[in-house]
Formats: sequence, C-alpha cells, structure tokens
Amino acid sequence: MGIALYSEYLKHLYRKAIKTIAYDLNPERANEQFNELLKKDVFHAYKNDKKIFDTLYYIDQMQYKKCLEHIEENSKFFHSSIDQLLIYHHTKFYCSFMLNDLECTKQEYNKLERMRNTKIKGAKVSPLFNWEFMDAIYLISRKDYKQSYNVFKSVNTDNMNPREKVQYYYQFGLLCNKIKEKNLYNNYKNKIINLKGLSNTCKKGEIL
Repeated sequence: MGIALYSEYLKHLYRKAIKTIAYDLNPERANEQFNELLKKDVFHAYKNDKKIFDTLYYIDQMQYKKCLEHIEENSKFFHSSIDQLLIYHHTKFYCSFMLNDLECTKQEYNKLERMRNTKIKGAKVSPLFNWEFMDAIYLISRKDYKQSYNVFKSVNTDNMNPREKVQYYYQFGLLCNKIKEKNLYNNYKNKIINLKGLSNTCKKGEIL
C-alpha cells in the first residue's frame, strides 16, 4: 500500500473514531477505535490528536479529575498553539466547575474571556467552543441562575453536534430543575433520552 493511500486509510480511521464519540455518543467504542488507529499509525501522525480526543472522552465519561490530570501531564502540548491553549483552558474551566472548584472556575473563565477578545493576525481565536454556553455555565457557578437561564435560552444549538447538544441539554436541564422550571426540565431530559447515547453524561442525563 502506498504512503498516500495508507495516510488516507489512517484518516478514515480517525474520522470514524470522531464520529463515534461526537455523533454516535459511544465514547468507549470511540476510544477503542482510536487506540486501534494508533497501533496502525506508523508515522505517529495522530499521537497529539489522541491527547485532544482524551479530553472529550474523560468529560463524556464524567472523569473530571482524570481529565485535569491529563491536561497537566500534557501541558507542554496544550500550550504549543493558540487552539491547544483554548482547549486547555476550556477543559480546565468545565472540569473545575463540575468538581465544584469555583475559584478555579472563575480564574479559567477570566482567561477564556481574554482569549475570546484576543486577535491573532487580525482574526479572533477559532470558535472551537460555544461561548454563550460557557457564559451560562459560569453564571451558574456564581449562582446567578436567572441570568444563566436567559443565556441558555439564547444559545443556538443548530450547529451543535449530538455530543455538544448532550452537554447543553444536561446543564440546562440541571438548571431548570434547580429553578423549578419542570416543563423545560422534562423537555431536556427527554431530548437526552431520545439521543440514546452511551456516555456516562447521557446515562446520568436520562435520570436527572
């Protein structure tokens, strides 16, 4: 098999693993697929992609402490470009929030805010994450539930993949339950059920 053809084959395996975690909502299977890719990746071209993939995997499986350890263990990589740095701070922000480390949540949010308004060569940082969703999460951490509710309502989910929608439904559902918006709470709970995902986030979201 020629090098170009083999590279396309590896790219196919990579896309398959990403589809499995982002669209099929099956992080365990996706992790198996990615590990199979790494075994066949004689060029080591996807070694760093696995580091990014693992942040998705740990978050989907609600292994937030493990996720924080992972990004710190690979800190040099996550500080090697503006996009990787954005992933680093967003991951640390979300995991800290889920672990109820509110001080770290605030610190990371402030760093993300600075990145949001930073321009690199005249362009803003890549829109890897939904900024409004991040704002809504931060407002929950500050116990500003009313404003968080309003921000959640303003989020456009049309361009989100199923994995991103699960995170949105899960967090908004928790907020709706907290502020006694029972109809919306049941609506988002049912949306998670209908996605039939196998991640721990999906499983927990089904029994909110």
